[in-house]
Amino acid sequence: MLLSIALFFLLVGFDNVIDYQSNFSYVQHVLSMDTTFQSCSLMSRAIQNSSAHHLFYWIIIAWEFITAALCLAGSIVLMKHRKSASFHSAKPLGLIGLTAGFLLYVFAFITVGGEWFAMWQSSKWNGQEKSHIFMTMIGIVLIFLAMPED
Repeated sequence: MLLSIALFFLLVGFDNVIDYQSNFSYVQHVLSMDTTFQSCSLMSRAIQNSSAHHLFYWIIIAWEFITAALCLAGSIVLMKHRKSASFHSAKPLGLIGLTAGFLLYVFAFITVGGEWFAMWQSSKWNGQEKSHIFMTMIGIVLIFLAMPED
């Protein structure tokens, strides 16, 4: 399961690099808040600077690749210890990777994008449903991996 999450993040990061403009448009619209309700009290949060949009997007891409690397390394460590008494003590790297991936969707997409930039108000650029799916998928693997084998 951990390896599947590693491959998921590797593919997501890779797709964001080779098809940069597709998801960059998403980040740009969310940060600009140009498809929200235009509430005067929230619009002061909008970021119109294109350089900031690229920076946010590259941070997300880097986060995806770091998560992939941590989960992949965690998978390799767990494979090496799969039949030994030290299996449970070999979990931290995988748990850190899963936590990083979970935080990407909870913090970056649901909290920052969804609430701070009011992404939930956009009918076109609202990624909360997909974020919840990914957060749930990662969360289930995180809980499963954290459990002792007894």
